[in-house]
Amino acid sequence: MELLVCSEVCESGNGVSSIHFMDLGTAQTLFSFKTAHCPSNGMCLVKADYILHAVSNKSFLQVFEVTRTGHQPKKIVTPGVVKALDASHDGTLIAAGIEEKVLLWDAQNGELLCILSKHYQDVTCLKFTDDCGILSTGGADGIVVAWDVSDLLDNNSSDGDREPIASFVAHTLPVTGIACSLSSVNQPRLYTSSQDRTVKIHDLLLGQTLLSIVYDTGITSLVIDNAESVLCVGGMNGNVYKLDLISICHKRKTENEIDITTSAYWETSHTLKGHVNPITAISFSMDCSQLVTCAKNEGLLIWDIFSGQCVKTIKCSSVSSNGGKITNILILPTPESLHMSVTKPIVNFPKLAHATKSSDQTDCKALFKINCSSSINPPITSIDNYLSCSHKTCKGDAIKASALSEEVNRLRHENKRLYDFAVNKIVSGQ
Repeated sequence: MELLVCSEVCESGNGVSSIHFMDLGTAQTLFSFKTAHCPSNGMCLVKADYILHAVSNKSFLQVFEVTRTGHQPKKIVTPGVVKALDASHDGTLIAAGIEEKVLLWDAQNGELLCILSKHYQDVTCLKFTDDCGILSTGGADGIVVAWDVSDLLDNNSSDGDREPIASFVAHTLPVTGIACSLSSVNQPRLYTSSQDRTVKIHDLLLGQTLLSIVYDTGITSLVIDNAESVLCVGGMNGNVYKLDLISICHKRKTENEIDITTSAYWETSHTLKGHVNPITAISFSMDCSQLVTCAKNEGLLIWDIFSGQCVKTIKCSSVSSNGGKITNILILPTPESLHMSVTKPIVNFPKLAHATKSSDQTDCKALFKINCSSSINPPITSIDNYLSCSHKTCKGDAIKASALSEEVNRLRHENKRLYDFAVNKIVSGQ
């Protein structure tokens, strides 16, 4: 039996956000937890015992025990608001995106191993390869970075000395999804999607982008099957596109960019139509024979991947009636201990450190300052109103170091607000 775990976010004041645990075969809800709002790419499985859950606009994580029902989640304080989250498949490492930084923890004892800074805007998604060899990160700046995990675990290197194995200025708008090859050794490839209507395939050994696939709508999420032959992506128009990568390799000659809507390639793609609102999450079943999708203000649809037919619909009454969306989907084997009356994980989940052992608390405090500044000013709605506002600046030759640090944080925050305003204008077509 496969367990379907989804995070449901209600955007109105009447609804309650929840995490639902369902039987994928029968679509029956086994149990649920009330929780806070969880962002997209903000939920992961740790050690097959815990569901780790980020909280929108709050500097803590919620930890749920998969094998226990009716318990209160554990709160783990973090150095800032977590925007993206992932854990290695062996349950030894946890990666979190906080603002433009990536923090890597040892899941055994909570030690902060390193802080990575290669993005200029918020980190939007993280992904480990199945063998835990590579950690890939994508950001709102459109940059995709791949890190060798063995280098990140090297105690002899400082955070500033660590360099990624590959970096791609891949997209012109925020990266919305990352999928990886199963292995980091045998021809590792990286698949990324973005609001700029493209999906790109990167070769990590060559450090090159092999192919750019152009769609007629912004892409919100993607997933690749275990054989890396079928790529499924979710669009902002509510459609799900199933792409046959083997057929594309046979059809294309030397092109590095193809438009999937043209007559030359439309046979390689199959459109699954069942949603009307933007797709929010997408996931394969464990044998990749079924695809689970969800959209804003809609429930879950389960598709047969071979026929392209919708075989099951799971309605979420609180989402449809109160307004909201399912932001994350996880599919995992059902733990045997789930059927036991009383059970508890063998190892307790640790507290997460806020600074590395080799550094002082400076980085931690800087993260807190950046996080706090984001709530001072609301999002920009008009460029004229923004330019008419007066902003405090630091002048003079005798400015203290603390004042300079505050000014840098303020300018970084203002840059982020302007960037978000520009992206929203582009996406909305205004």
